[in-house]
Amino acid sequence: AGIPGVYRPYFDRFIEIFYHKKMKNRNTILLIALYDINSFPVRTLHVVLKEAGFNVSSIFFKRLNPNNTMDFPTDDEINALIKLIKELEPTLVGISVRSTLFKLASKITEKIKEEADTLVIWGGVHPTIRPTQSLEFADIACIGEGEEAIVELAAKLSKGEEIDSIQNLWIKKGNKIIKNDLRPLIQDLDSISFPDFSNENKYFAENGNILPLPELDQRTSYWIMTSRGCPFNCTYCSNNALRRTYKGKGEYIRRRTVENVMEELIQAKKIFKNLTFIFFFDDLFAFDINWIRKFCAQYKAVNIPFFCFCHPRATNEEMVRLLKDAGVYHMQMGIQAGSEEIRHKYFKRYDTNDEIV
Repeated sequence: AGIPGVYRPYFDRFIEIFYHKKMKNRNTILLIALYDINSFPVRTLHVVLKEAGFNVSSIFFKRLNPNNTMDFPTDDEINALIKLIKELEPTLVGISVRSTLFKLASKITEKIKEEADTLVIWGGVHPTIRPTQSLEFADIACIGEGEEAIVELAAKLSKGEEIDSIQNLWIKKGNKIIKNDLRPLIQDLDSISFPDFSNENKYFAENGNILPLPELDQRTSYWIMTSRGCPFNCTYCSNNALRRTYKGKGEYIRRRTVENVMEELIQAKKIFKNLTFIFFFDDLFAFDINWIRKFCAQYKAVNIPFFCFCHPRATNEEMVRLLKDAGVYHMQMGIQAGSEEIRHKYFKRYDTNDEIV
C-alpha cells in the first residue's frame, strides 16, 4: 500500500518473479550418488519422487577406478559439483552415504552449506547406524528405508509445513536433535517402482566436468536387487546393525515376486538393446530353493548370463544345477577366514570348513 503508483508495476513484477522462483525451488529435489553410477538408492528415490510430482535431478559424482578403488576428488571437482548444485537451486539435497565415503560426504556438505541455501539430508547405511555423527554435518539423517520418508519430507517442504515429526528422520534443530521413531519396514517390495536407469535429469560429474551419462544403447550390463535383508547375522556386516535397528518393525528378510523381477528385466532388455550381462546384487541371492526353482523356470525368457552371491549353508547341488541351466555365469561366495573358531566366535558366521569345501 505504501508503494508509489509509478513504481507499483515494477514492485508487482518483482514479487511475481520472487514468489514464482521460491515456489519453483520448493518443488526441486536433488540427489547425489558418490562413486556409484548405478546407485540403487538414488535411482530408486529418483523415480519415487518423480512419480510423486517433484522436479527431481540426480548427480553421479565420480566413479570407481578399474581396480575398484577411489581417488579422493580435487577441490576443483568439488567446486564444479557445488556450481551445478547452485545452478539447479534445489530446496533439498539428498546424499547417499556409505561409511567409506563419510569424509567426502562431510566435505561436500560443508561446501553446500557455505554456498547454497538448501537443506541437506543424508541417507544410507552410515546415517542409519551413526545418525548423531552424521548430523554434525547434515541437517537431517534418514534412518533406514527412505522411499516413504523422503516423499513426505519433500511434500511438507513444498507446502512450507513443519517437518519435525516425520518418521525415519532425525532432524537437527539448533542445539537439539529431534529423534523420530521408525516406520515399519516395507513388506511388499513389488509396490516399489523399478530404479530409473534413464538419462533424463541426470548428471555425471568427473574431472571437474559435467559429462553426459553413457547413451542407453551403450549399456551392456544391468544391476538389479530382488530382496532386502539377509538370512544371516554376521557381526562384520551392516545387516547386523540394521537387524537391531529394525527389531519389532516387521519381517527383516523380504523378497520381490519372481513375476515382478521378470517384469523389470524384460523392460530393461527392451530399453537397453545391447545387454550382455545381469548383476543380481542381493546380499544373498541363492537362499530360497522354492523361489530359485520358479525364477529359473521363468528366466529363460530373459536369456542373458548373470552373476549372483551364494553362501555355503544355503547352496546345494540342485540350486547350482538350476542356476547353471538358467544361465548363471559367475557365483561369488564369501569365506572370511579359514578358522572355524574365528568365524564362529567372533564373526558369528556358523558355517563349517566341510560346508565351505
